[in-house]
This record gives sequence, C-alpha cells and structure tokens, in this order.
Amino acid sequence: MTTIFEKLKLVKSDLTDTTLKNYVSFYNIAVKYFKSREYRNMIKSENISKPVWNPPRFFENIESTEIFLNLKYSKLSVRLARYNAWVAICLAFNIPSLADRVKSIKNKIEEDEKLKSKQALESRTFNQDSPDKNYLDIFRAVKKKLIYQAELVEDFYEDSKTGYTLIELQQINKLAFMMLVANAFLLDEDKLLLAENPPRRLEYRFLKYIVGKKNLEGNYLNKIHPRINSYRIVYNIYKKQAQKSLGEQRLRVNSDLMKILRMYIDTHKNIRKSDILFPQNLYKQKDEKIYAGYQMSRIIKKYFGYTIDDLRHAYISKAYQTDYIPDHKTLEGLSYRMAHSVKTAMANYRQFSKIK
Repeated sequence: MTTIFEKLKLVKSDLTDTTLKNYVSFYNIAVKYFKSREYRNMIKSENISKPVWNPPRFFENIESTEIFLNLKYSKLSVRLARYNAWVAICLAFNIPSLADRVKSIKNKIEEDEKLKSKQALESRTFNQDSPDKNYLDIFRAVKKKLIYQAELVEDFYEDSKTGYTLIELQQINKLAFMMLVANAFLLDEDKLLLAENPPRRLEYRFLKYIVGKKNLEGNYLNKIHPRINSYRIVYNIYKKQAQKSLGEQRLRVNSDLMKILRMYIDTHKNIRKSDILFPQNLYKQKDEKIYAGYQMSRIIKKYFGYTIDDLRHAYISKAYQTDYIPDHKTLEGLSYRMAHSVKTAMANYRQFSKIK
C-alpha cells in the first residue's frame, strides 16, 4: 500500500523530506482528532449535522477541518502552514478541485490579515497622541552629533598615518561606537526603512571581532573570509523574548559602517588585548571585559544625549514618516533587523506627524 508520505512525495516533489514529514505529522494528528470523542462533541456544539467523512478523508469537509485548525493552532503563521499541508493532502488523494478551494481560502485569510495591518497602520498614522518627547527633533539631534564626530575624526585621520595620540584614538573609538549604534541615521530619508544596521538595544556590548570562523556562539562581527572584504554581524544574545522567536540573526554590515569599524580595528590592533570589539579598560592596564548593560547605557547617553530607547523611538518615527503607507513586508524587514515586532514598533516606538 502506498503510504501518505509517498503520495505527498509524488505530488509535491519540490518540497524537502522534512517538510513532507511535517505534513504527514499534521495528517496523523488530524486523523486521530477526527476519530476522537472531542470531535464528536465539537460537531454537536457547532451544530454540524453529522460526522461527515470518516478518516482518512476528513479533509474533504471544509467546515469541520477549518474548525479543527482554529482549535488546534492558535498562531496564524502556524495555521497557514497547515493550510499548505491540507492543499498537498488534497492533491495526494487526487482531489485537485478541493485543493484549489482550500488554497483560495488560505489566500483570502492572508489578504484579510494584510488589510487589517494596513488599516491599523493608517489609523495610527492619523490618530496619534502627543508624546512627551519630540522624537523627530531627537532624530535630527542624533544625526547632527554623528556628523560632528565624523568631521572631528576626519580632521586628523589619514590612511598612511602610523601613529595617533591617546586622545585621537579615543575619538576614533567614539566614532566607531556611535556609528555602530546609529549609522542608519545618516541614510537618505527614502532609505531609512531599508537600513541594514538600524539601532538595536544593548547587545553591541557582547560583540567580538572574529575572522574566518563559522558556526560561533554569542554575538560577533565576522569577516567571512580573510581575503574577501565582506562582513556580517551575528546576534545570538539579545532580548530573550525576541531571541526566542527570531533565533540567530545574521545581518550584512553596511559598507559605510564597515569603513569606520575597519578604521577603528586597524588603529587599535596593538591596543586591544581580547577579541571583544568594544571592551571595558581598552586604554588601561587592566583585563578587558564586557560592559554591563547599565554601563553601556551611560555611554550611549553620554555620546548622544539620549537613551538607546530614545534613539529607537526617533529612528522608527522618522523612518515611518513617509508620504505613503509602507508595505507590510518592508516594515517586517526593518522590525526584524531591530529585533522586535511590527506591532511593537507601531505601539511603542513610533511617533507620526500627521500626513497632509
């Protein structure tokens, strides 16, 4: 007898075995459910006429299968993935017309969710409470401080220069750190939503500089290959709630940011005693160690005049200040790189000026 896995493999040869096994698992869970007393009680409470379709053809009844999906899978993204499995099962049992109907239902759910997101965004755009701080003013102030620090370093830095004073090195260190935190503030306004390295929280303190190695733990700035000028920042340690849902993050380093970090790394080769990128005791005769969170918060407040939350508020407020409603995929991309959800960004971090 042909197994359900073999049937699925035949109609969905483009899918990996892992995905197909997940579909089989869903199928088995559903078969068990539709044989259960729980199902019989459910059809009574939902006023479904009778237990239509015995396993394994439970999926032919759209109403009861949708109720099953809603009961078993509360998270929308998981439920939508089960709709994909449902479509594949319909094809495996040679019912293409039902597969098309199920796919249409799934597409309608996705369209409705996009519409809800768009309406929520539009509502927040035009109905904002006045916050205590003007984050658009903070955005301009942060940008001004970045430009000032860059110009200060530019006055004395030369590629061919072999030695720098302690004060000059400290200014390079300050610029590199400020750019790591807030380089995206210097982007053109129409590029803010697409920033590769927007401001995050305090996970910068864990960054290590590592060349060539792969599959490392922790947070690190990684030169992917010693002879290729390509870098990424990998985050494994950040806010627990976000890390639980997003997992390891690998972000490409903006070329302008990397130019400044490269300057810092090259001028500090003989000073840094550890692989910590921005350690405590860099210029002291003490062991280097990672900053505590409150210590890095103080540094950010000292350099910018504002907290890291202020910077995040200001950045999103400015990025969202467009003459059009950004598409949800773009907002999700920025939120991913900032390690929070779109909902968090809109509810906690943004301040809109009313679009005229």
